[in-house]
Amino acid sequence: MFVTSNSPKAGAEVLLVHGLGCQGTVWGPLQCYLGQRGLTCVAPTLLARHRPKALAGPRAPDLGFDDYVREVRHLCEASASRTGHAPIIIGHSMGGLIAQVIAAEQRCSKAVFLAPAPPRAVPNRSPWMLWCFANVLISGNTKRYHKAWRRGAMDVLFHPLALPRGAQIYRDMVFEPGRLFADMAKRVELSADALRIPTLTVAAGQDRAVPAAVVRRIATYYSASPVPTEFREYPESGHWLLDDADSAGLYCDLADWIAEPVTGMAKL
Repeated sequence: MFVTSNSPKAGAEVLLVHGLGCQGTVWGPLQCYLGQRGLTCVAPTLLARHRPKALAGPRAPDLGFDDYVREVRHLCEASASRTGHAPIIIGHSMGGLIAQVIAAEQRCSKAVFLAPAPPRAVPNRSPWMLWCFANVLISGNTKRYHKAWRRGAMDVLFHPLALPRGAQIYRDMVFEPGRLFADMAKRVELSADALRIPTLTVAAGQDRAVPAAVVRRIATYYSASPVPTEFREYPESGHWLLDDADSAGLYCDLADWIAEPVTGMAKL
């Protein structure tokens, strides 16, 4: 089915896709802001019943990256069915990589990649990522649940947030099936000319997980696309740019970018 739209704001929903270890609740502040700007946002927790906050047992289901993408595809279809318009998708971190896949498949009308995990062609050699998930690497067990260890998350994912705020976010994080970590390590193949819809790639200058230089290379990689991605960097933000001290400017910029008219088709 093909969905046309002259302006995403005219009816399309905004689908917010969280990152690894997170729940849909992380989008609260942005969801509230975009709602005030007249946009309807959907912020689901992906595969919620398979990603516990507390473990009843160590054995995890055999779920990987493709399962998360499949759920987002279904969410896009449901959104288009409700509104008659392909949704706008905003993804953060791993969710940013999911958004790249969905955008390449033209299942959305616009896409934003916030501090996104890169496709296979763009390596991320940040040693901080090894530190963040050192406990997972040491285990290497894809049949167990895993979660970034506290010190690694504080040093990497939540830098430079204040300690109490980072600790609060960490408490809300969930455990992920081990195969997801293995899939993310292998990374996802996407072609440089895959994007046929407007996209925005956003870097955070203080990001230790996906450094701004890596995110810039993602934007450069997709410059081969017929509709190359726009690139913006927020120098004072870290990987958790979702609701840090400098998020107000990002929120405003996202709402303005979403409101820009677009004419085209999205295939569902």
